[in-house]
Parts: sequence; C-alpha cells; structure tokens
Amino acid sequence: MRLKERSSRLGFFGWTAAWLAVLLLPTLLSQLISGLFEGGIWRPGQVVAQFPGWIGLFLPFAAFAGGVAGHAFLSTPSVLKRGALIAVVSYLLLAFGSPVAVYVDERSQGVDLEALYPFGPPTPGGLLAHRSAIEADPPETYNFRVDSPLSRPPNWLTYLFHSVIALAFYSVFAVLLGHRSGKLTTGLSPPDRRNARWALGLVGAMAFFVAEAAGGEWVRADPSNSGVLGAWFPMLVPLVELGILAVLARVRSPDRPGPVGSKVP
Repeated sequence: MRLKERSSRLGFFGWTAAWLAVLLLPTLLSQLISGLFEGGIWRPGQVVAQFPGWIGLFLPFAAFAGGVAGHAFLSTPSVLKRGALIAVVSYLLLAFGSPVAVYVDERSQGVDLEALYPFGPPTPGGLLAHRSAIEADPPETYNFRVDSPLSRPPNWLTYLFHSVIALAFYSVFAVLLGHRSGKLTTGLSPPDRRNARWALGLVGAMAFFVAEAAGGEWVRADPSNSGVLGAWFPMLVPLVELGILAVLARVRSPDRPGPVGSKVP
C-alpha cells in the first residue's frame, strides 16, 4: 500500500474517531453532573446502556471531519463509500444497539417491561409490530404517556422507524460536505481555513438538528401528519448546503481546476 493512500485512510477514520470523542465527552460529563445535582450518581450499567445511542447519534456529524481530512487524497466515490460504512454502523447502533441496551438495563432494574414495551425493545421490528397493533385496534384518543404505549399515534411510530434511517443516512451527506468544504477552503490561510471549516461543520450540524426537531414536532402535532415526511424533511438541509458550496466553488475559481492530489479509487 502506498504511504499516501495509507495516510489518507488513517486520516479519514482517525479524524472521525477523534471528533466522535470530542462530541461524546461533554455529553457524558453533562449527564454525570446533572445526575449529581439531582442528588444521585449514575450506575455503570446505565452509562454503558447510553453509549450505543450516543455513538450512533454523533457518528454522522463526526464524519464531516473525516471528509475534510480526506479531501486532498480521496476521490468523491471513495469518500462516499466511507460515508456509507459509517451510515451502516450508525444505523445498527441506533436501531438495534441502543434500544436493546436500554431494554436490558431496565430489565436488570426490575422495570415492568410488559407495561412499557409490550412488543419488546423498540427495534425496527418492534416499532412495526407496535404500529400494526394500534392500527388494528385504535384507542379512543392518542397520547404520548410513557405508561400508555398502546395509545401512541401510528404516525409517530412510523416517524421513529424512519428517523433512525434518515439520521444514519446523513453520514453520507456529512462526509461529502466535509470533502467539498475541505476543497473549497484549501487556498485560505491556516487560521482562516480552520475557522471556515469549523463554521461550515457547526452551522450544518445545528441546521440539521433544528430541522430534525421541527420535523418531529410536526409529526407529534397531528396524528394525520406523515411520519415519513417528518423523518426525511431534514435531508433538505444538506442538499441546500451542497448547492451553496457548489455556487461558492464556482464563484471563487470559475476557471481554475480543483486542488491537485492523488486520488484513491
């Protein structure tokens, strides 16, 4: 393996892992501190049960840093393959790892799982079974009470099923946005380049979180609102970002080719 190819691959996954750690650490500390202020401490099992969900949640956003790191050596198809791999890992953690870990932890604490999870852990299969049961025998009124799972609106369960797919799929957009951002900012001075990449990454992530929250609230507001539309609505954010980056790249250097570098197939 050529040294440049090896360094590019280590750079992509290394930076993704580093930024995942940066995002995880304050989350863990804030949860521990909030637990202390509430008069208790976290059990080790509870902490472990939260990690699959945290990792699955933050991986797509950390992937932006991987895309930036690989912009000089990775071709677009190559960086997209890495984004797809991260998307798969994120989905497995969000759809299976997190709900099963929480379910097992709550069972160990004697929680009445039959009352809270009548269809088992809220994995994709559990969510679909839950929705089918409610559609077959709908309640008089829908609600979101924790102790009343058979009163959930079916559109909310549809949203939960699709939202983890959409969030994981954002990984592909994130690495592409990082790749394009890295190329676009290559000619800047080191401080300006760093600040520009920070800004692009943070603004994009915040915009996606806002869109995701808006989509979820819209679904919760009315049982007739589409759970599929609410879950996939945030994808408009990276699509708009890619369009803006394409315009900026054209304005910045309309006649100049992109940065020169070896491409990894």
